[in-house]
Amino acid sequence: MMNEQVMIYEVKSAAAANAVELFSNDSNFFYWNETKFKNLNIGDFVFVVNRTNKWVLFSKLDKVDINTTEKDNNTIFNDNSKIFNVSGKYDKFIRLQILNKFLIPEGWEWTTLGSSETTYLNGSRIGLKSSENRIKNINQLLDLTDKTEEILETILKNCLEKNDINLINCVQYPITSLTDYILKSKF
Repeated sequence: MMNEQVMIYEVKSAAAANAVELFSNDSNFFYWNETKFKNLNIGDFVFVVNRTNKWVLFSKLDKVDINTTEKDNNTIFNDNSKIFNVSGKYDKFIRLQILNKFLIPEGWEWTTLGSSETTYLNGSRIGLKSSENRIKNINQLLDLTDKTEEILETILKNCLEKNDINLINCVQYPITSLTDYILKSKF
């Protein structure tokens, strides 16, 4: 059983310009403001989906609390001998170790996360709602990956199994509640 949380972070089109600038010099790390990642721990997995720039990162949270400074309307921080200058104001950044980068092929179907930028595929933050969409997202990521990526495939299949169980529980829950209601009301 897998203990790490697994999250999808979808880069929205407005943020895509910043995303291009946030790779380390050696392309082993990707940085982002910490706002949506506060519930993750070092070692948790993150899929970063950037449809605008046509790539998906499979990564692992590597570092948190990278301090920043502000100049004009930009955020500046330094890590791994690179100075980053990002449009907008952000308090702290995180670093994701890139385990694999996939280019999005033409026609790749992605079920957007909608107004949300994140969804959890594994871990304590999975809710019962939207299991069907998460299952679609997992299958879309599986289609994108190289089948020789054993670790990646294992993680996604584990998440798929977990979300299949959540989907079953979500369907059973209302029936159980109705049964309890009928029994308690002596109907």
